[in-house]
Amino acid sequence: MVIAQLIDGDGKHGGIHNFLVPLRSMDDHTLLPGVITGDIGPKIGLNNYDNGFARFDNVKIPRRNMAMRFAKVDEQGKYTKISMSDATSKISYITMMLVRAYIVNEAGKNLAQACTVSIRYSAVRRQGFDESNKRELQILDYRQQQHRLLPHLAESYCFFFTGKKLLEHLFSIENRIVSGSDNVLKTEVADLHASSSALKSFTTTVAADGIEDCRKACGGHGFLQASGLPELACTY
Repeated sequence: MVIAQLIDGDGKHGGIHNFLVPLRSMDDHTLLPGVITGDIGPKIGLNNYDNGFARFDNVKIPRRNMAMRFAKVDEQGKYTKISMSDATSKISYITMMLVRAYIVNEAGKNLAQACTVSIRYSAVRRQGFDESNKRELQILDYRQQQHRLLPHLAESYCFFFTGKKLLEHLFSIENRIVSGSDNVLKTEVADLHASSSALKSFTTTVAADGIEDCRKACGGHGFLQASGLPELACTY
């Protein structure tokens, strides 16, 4: 999927649209004419995923490779928008808002994973003795450790269910639009756009800092690859 500026047969700019652009031949898997790709090299994390670049030089695609739910280009190259309400016109980038909602949801999952490791470790790891000087204390017994880890656990729950609520709301709006319903309010869409934008930034920042805090709370064991925390901290 390539997101690019649309220019119709009359040279008029139609704005940003989505296009399906094949990269390789279906016969021998070689790059198609005009397509150049490459790998960006090793990263600090997520090295199990290939991240690369693509460059296009006069690449031609069929007209129907354009995503044409809300706008279309006919065989004469004329660009038209499908008639819709103000609110519906704003939802044409619903995919972007869906990605934000998934990011919020994943922030909760990743933070929860770090909390699970660090809290379980804190329950098993013992250091110091109680007042009787007979029972060795779990480090989770210390209020400082509780104050450090338990708020992150609460945050992970909040982010997870907030992400689910965002997704439910977005799917509801999408279904109403696809069914041709006119009861999608402009204020509803604007509020969702603003909320998802802010939540994406907030939740990812808190989750990234929280994962690193969980790693540090495990002391020297937080440096061990076997704990899963270094990989999680770098990957997230």
